[in-house]
Amino acid sequence: MTDETTAEIEVLLASVDEAAERVKTAKADLATAKGQFDSFMAELGRRRVQTGENQLSQEFANRIYWDHPDVSVSAIGLGLGIAASAVSSHVGNKTYEATCPDCSETVLSVQTSRTGYKNPYVRCDRCKAVEADRQAEWERSRPEREAETAARKEAHSQRLREGDYWISVDEIVFLPEASLRDDYFAVVGSGGDCVHEARRIADERAWKTGKGVKYICIHCGRVEEPTLVRYVERSRGETP
Repeated sequence: MTDETTAEIEVLLASVDEAAERVKTAKADLATAKGQFDSFMAELGRRRVQTGENQLSQEFANRIYWDHPDVSVSAIGLGLGIAASAVSSHVGNKTYEATCPDCSETVLSVQTSRTGYKNPYVRCDRCKAVEADRQAEWERSRPEREAETAARKEAHSQRLREGDYWISVDEIVFLPEASLRDDYFAVVGSGGDCVHEARRIADERAWKTGKGVKYICIHCGRVEEPTLVRYVERSRGETP
């Protein structure tokens, strides 16, 4: 390491230390300010007990609660003369502008507490209706989809009973015919967003020996050569 490099690192370390010290000082100042605020809220609470009159308006409490997140809820409760757990319901909700993720329309939404999630994306009523219709149609078509899935599972099970396929070292089935990547067929490995619909590159010698068997994706052209370790003969079951 050169002297120049060492000097540069020392300067950067000094900058880090200075920034850390500023943060430390700021945290101390924040703690002091919060303590002073808490003390004043406690005093307002005592005045409320002595006079029977509210010392902190709901409007002002609402502003403190929503616009000053560093002020504790318990401090606001002291000023209002109520438990911290009752503060959020006392000050009320906050309305804010969100964006519909489907049509980008501005939507008014409600945040119910300071710690509650403020969703920046809220569907408008029109898009909610469209989504509800889509979900209803999805549910109506469920029996048909389930029947199709069952038929595909049975077709695949029947295909496996027929034999004539290899099993790779990671126990994936590789059929000699083209296969579509889904829950039931093994094809070219994953990569990017391609669905990897693959076909085997014709080579009967390779298929018989299990060495050099290759599949090519008909979409992206990616070629994969799986490590095949077990062959299941046609209608005779698995062989070593």
